[in-house]
Amino acid sequence: MERFEDRVIFKQEEFDEKGDLSADRIFYYFQEISEGDVNARGVGPEDLVKLNQIWVLTKMKILIEDKLQPNVEYILGTFPVYRKSVTFKRDYYIKDDAGKIYIKGAAQWCILDYTTRKPLRTEIGFEEATEDEEMIPQRFPKIHCNDPQLAMQHVIAEEDIDFNDHTNNSRYIALGEEAVGFNVSSELYVYFANETRLGEEIFLYTEKQDDDFYVEGRRENGEIVFQLLFH
Repeated sequence: MERFEDRVIFKQEEFDEKGDLSADRIFYYFQEISEGDVNARGVGPEDLVKLNQIWVLTKMKILIEDKLQPNVEYILGTFPVYRKSVTFKRDYYIKDDAGKIYIKGAAQWCILDYTTRKPLRTEIGFEEATEDEEMIPQRFPKIHCNDPQLAMQHVIAEEDIDFNDHTNNSRYIALGEEAVGFNVSSELYVYFANETRLGEEIFLYTEKQDDDFYVEGRRENGEIVFQLLFH
């Protein structure tokens, strides 16, 4: 399996007071390395826009196995795992030169028609990984809240917007962290249901179940925008 890797040094300001790299920054780096990989394969965002298509992230899970250190060089990597119908599974990792894995992740992507926002079956495909290569073979868990309570509201601002004029997914993670009051956990699961744009208001609801914290971002009409599970 051909992997795409880059070397990265995390800055001190990306860590919280406990010395943890925040989940939204991990998510940001995983998104960035994804874009680097598809660009190298000739199917990056700018390539797809010419076809009126767009990559969209629908699910991600992040497992933190050990603490990273600021101002230390690590290897950030990704590779496609498989394609199933209209979805593409992709895995991620942050490791040191000795091969020790500190953080690993998995994501589900799809390609949408830019105009209709409908999933497309395309001819794009990648060499598939073997079971031994897959970082997180388990399926994405369902996220279900029983009785979440309103914790905060947020109006989408200019700094929240990505190049597609929609809210950057990493901002939803940061808002979820703000809603529950902490920056990191050992596991993070996220499901993206709908896009938001500049000026829209999101209502964030939270719920604690045992050791798990749930966050739902909703529009005023109750439509779910995203769901998070911090474990």
